[in-house]
Amino acid sequence: MIFGERRLADAEGTVLAHSLTVKGHSFRKGAVLSADDLALLRAAGVEEVTVAELEAQDVGEDEAAERVAKALAGSDIVVRRAARGRCDLEAGAHGLLKVDEVMINTANGLDEAITIATLSPFSVARKGAAVATVKIIPYGVAAASVEQIEARLADRPALSMARFGSKRVGLISTTTPGMKTSLIEKTRSILGDRLGRLDNRFAYDTVCRHYAPELAAAIADAFAHNLDILLLMGAAAISDRRDVVPEALVEAGGQVLRLGMPVEPGNLLMLGEWSGCPVIGLPGCVRSPARNGFDWVLERLIAGLSVTSDDIRCMGVGGYLKGYMETEGADK
Repeated sequence: MIFGERRLADAEGTVLAHSLTVKGHSFRKGAVLSADDLALLRAAGVEEVTVAELEAQDVGEDEAAERVAKALAGSDIVVRRAARGRCDLEAGAHGLLKVDEVMINTANGLDEAITIATLSPFSVARKGAAVATVKIIPYGVAAASVEQIEARLADRPALSMARFGSKRVGLISTTTPGMKTSLIEKTRSILGDRLGRLDNRFAYDTVCRHYAPELAAAIADAFAHNLDILLLMGAAAISDRRDVVPEALVEAGGQVLRLGMPVEPGNLLMLGEWSGCPVIGLPGCVRSPARNGFDWVLERLIAGLSVTSDDIRCMGVGGYLKGYMETEGADK
C-alpha cells in the first residue's frame, strides 16, 4: 500500500488518511476522494492531502476484515457487515464462547496489520451480543496475509458458541438441628436464579439430614428421576474427602473426582460423578448471588461441555474473583 502526501491533481480515487474540515465541509478519514471533493479542497486553498492508495496485491480494509471474520466464525457465530476497517462477530445463540487461543494467537502473529480481539474463553453471551472483533490497522493489507489466515482456519474455525441446553438438574440440601428452613429456601431460590439465567430450572429438589447414610440414600433416589446434573448443598462446608458429602456420594456408588478448586470464591467445591452424571458438592459461597467458581462449572455443564479435574486445575489463572471485585470496587 502507498501512503503519504499527494498533490490534489493526483489524489482522485485515493483514500483520505486523516479527517479534514475546511470552510464548513467535513471530509472523513477513510473516504475515497472524488473529483467534487478535490474541487472543494482546492477552493479552500488546500494543495496537498495525506492519502493511502491500494496496490495491485492489496485488499481494502473492509473486505479484509470481513474475510478474516468469516474465516474465524464457527458454529453459532454471526459475522456483521464490516465498516471502517472493523468487522464484529456476534453470538448466534445464548451460551458460552469457545475460543481456540492457539489459532487466535497464530492469526494475530501473521501480519501486524490484522488484529483480532475476543471475549475471554467460556464467556457467557446472549444471542446478538458481540463476542469478537477484527480490525485492520491501515487502509489496506496484503492479500497474501488474508489468504494465509483463511488457509490456516479453513478446517479449524477459532470461534464458536456452545449453546445452553435443557438439562434435568436436581438439588439435595442437607440440614442440621436448629438450622433455619429460611436459609435452605433462600439458597434454593438463589440457585434457581442461576439456572434461570442459563435457561433452565430444577427438575428435582429434596432435603435430608446432614448424615452420610441418609444423604447416600437421597442421592440414589435422586438419580431415579433421570437427572443430567445433581447438586449437593451441604449444611456445612466440605473440608475433607471423608466429610459427609463426599462420603455419601461414594456410599451411593459414585466417586469424587476432585475436592477443591483454585478459584476464590469457590475453593470448597467438590467435583464428582455417579454413573457418568456430574455431581457437584457446592461451596458455601453459592448462598450469595455473587459470581464464584461454581458458576464456571455450572455454565459449562449446561452448555453440554464436560468438566474434568484437569479443567478445574487450570481455572486458577484469572480465578481470584474476589481480588478482581475488590480492585474494581464491586465488593465494597
